Order: sequence, then structure tokens, then C-alpha cells
Amino acid sequence: MKKIFHILTIIIYIFVFLSLPALAFAQSPVVQFGTPYTMVGGVGYITPGSNIMCNGYHPWPPYMTSTVWFSNGINSYSATGANPTGQGGAFALYMGVAAPGTNYFFTSNTGISGFSGPFTVGSPDSQKPYYPYMNSGSFTVYDRNVDIYMSCHDNVAITGYCLKEAASLPQKPGITDPAWVAVSPVTPLSTNVLFALSPAAGFKNVYVWFRDAAGNISDNPDANGTPSRTFQLILDTGPPTGLTISAITPVTSRKTDITLTATDDIGVTAYKIDEPPFYSSGWVAVTAAKNFSKTVYNVPLSKNPGDKTIKAWVKDAVGNVSAAVQTVVRFNDTSIPTGSFTIPQPAGTAAGYFTSNITLSLNAND
Repeated sequence: MKKIFHILTIIIYIFVFLSLPALAFAQSPVVQFGTPYTMVGGVGYITPGSNIMCNGYHPWPPYMTSTVWFSNGINSYSATGANPTGQGGAFALYMGVAAPGTNYFFTSNTGISGFSGPFTVGSPDSQKPYYPYMNSGSFTVYDRNVDIYMSCHDNVAITGYCLKEAASLPQKPGITDPAWVAVSPVTPLSTNVLFALSPAAGFKNVYVWFRDAAGNISDNPDANGTPSRTFQLILDTGPPTGLTISAITPVTSRKTDITLTATDDIGVTAYKIDEPPFYSSGWVAVTAAKNFSKTVYNVPLSKNPGDKTIKAWVKDAVGNVSAAVQTVVRFNDTSIPTGSFTIPQPAGTAAGYFTSNITLSLNAND
């Protein structure tokens, strides 16, 4: 009995001993992109016609399976392989020749070692973006947020732009400058963006650069100011003042003419006339004027005779709104109502004679 016990003990020790390597060294396969590539600007460039492949190693446990993908969202290549010997060892998987395209990425279900993308099939791009341009609809602005139009070309695609405000031409931004704004790859780039000027009033110089996926950056703006733009920011913090209102009164029809005058440091740009709750003109835009004067003809009035309270406001380009003013217009209804009536002749009776109740049809206007 003791002999059998010792034999079982030895078998258990042998089993545990043989299991220790698997328990101690168990880990998933890790694969690495195996096709030669050239790294430029954070992009791996693969020679056209190259066979896409990966290298990997299966340590423990045996018979592990790896699946790898090489995809750019349009074209996708994959391969799956296992360790056929049941032992740890190196392996290689091939996925064929990838079509040209940008932003390929290498992924695996068992982990990636090293660079995984983006890749592109083609030669490294060494050409800078060209024909940079920027413009804006106005030189003088009253709001820090200015609308800027810009455009640029590239032999492959524009992938970002960098806008900066500076007193004079700054150094060209580096590829890691936080001011870069990424865009979907495109050529030419043509877009409008809002840019926030610094808060103080005065002249502001804004400069722009463009980059591509290879990290090439457009040249500094040239001596002619392209692509740069100068703005004069004028801060308008006060509303229009001195608003007056006058109207033709009394009137005998349901309309009147109203005259508004006001002043503003920058210029009045809109007015609004109301007879609450019957009528509101809404904001009506006008040509900006520091000394504003406007006669609005045929402003409608509510229908009941009597006094009508008319209110008005003006505002400037920044949106500062004046205090309200009002005036009273008297509507005297002097028109005489007009109308008519008819008495239909009952069928079967002589004209002008009625043998029963008659029906009147009345029409009236005022």
C-alpha cells in the first residue's frame, strides 16, 4: 500500500513539474508589422507592390491563433495563422499586395508590438503645401470672433492648418505646435473658420500655415501679406444714445409715418418698431450710420379707433440695444360704413309681391 502511495506521489510531482513552464510563461502571441517602410512625419510609407506581412512569436501556451488586419476603412486585408507544431516559435503571415491609399492601420487580436500606423502605399511626400491664401470680408471689426476664409493646395492632401495672431511675423510653427487644427485630408482645402482675436482694441495681424500628412509645412507668409490678414478691432460696449421718435398724428386711416433719430460711436445698424401686441417690424437692418435718421412709411395700426402707443429701439453692429422710446398716435375713424342689401323674390310670385316672410341679404364694409 505504501509503495502505491509513493508511486502516486511521484506521478503528481512529475505532472506539476511539467505544468510549471506553461503556468509560469503563459502569454499571448504578439505580432509586428513585417513589411519594410519609411517613416516620414509620423507616417509609414510602403513601396507600391510590396507584399503586406507580419511577424510574430507564439511563446506559451501552444496552438495559439493570431489574426491580423491591414485596413484603411475602404481596403482591408487579413490573415489568420496558428502554431502548427504546438510549441512556442516564430511565424509569419502574408496578406497580399495592398492598394494605394492613406491611413492604413495594422491591428491584431493578439496584440501589436511596434508601429501600427498610419501607413500609406507610395513614396514619402517631401513637397510642401503650396498656394496658401487667406482673406476676410472686413478690415474693421467690432467683434473678437472674425470670419476668415483660407485655402491651400498640396500634391497629396492638406491635413491641418495653424492660425496665429502676432504683432509681427512669427517663426513657422513646428509639427507639434498646439495651435494646429486637424482637417480631413483634402486638396485643395477651401474653408471658412471663426478665429478669436485677442481682447484689447487695436490692430491685429493674423497668420496662417498649412501642413500635410508627411509633416511638410507651407512657407511663411510673404512680404505682400499673403497669407496674412490685418484687422482693426474696435470695441463698442455702449448702446446707441439720443433715440427720438416722432409720428404723424392724428390719422384717419390705419397707418402712419414714423421718424427715428439716434447716435452711436460706431454706427446704428438696425431698428425695430412695435405696437404691442398687434404689430412688430422685427429688427430691420440699415446701413451703419453714426448719426442715424430714418423715416418709416405706412406703419400699420391696430383697427380700433383711439390712441395707439408706438415703441421703437435701435441697435449697433455689436448688438448693443438702445433704451426704448415711444409716442402716441391717435386714430380717428372718419370713414362712413358702406353696404347694400338684396331681397330675393320668392319663386312663383309676381315681382314686388310677397305672400310670406321675406329674406334680406346684407353686405357692409368699414
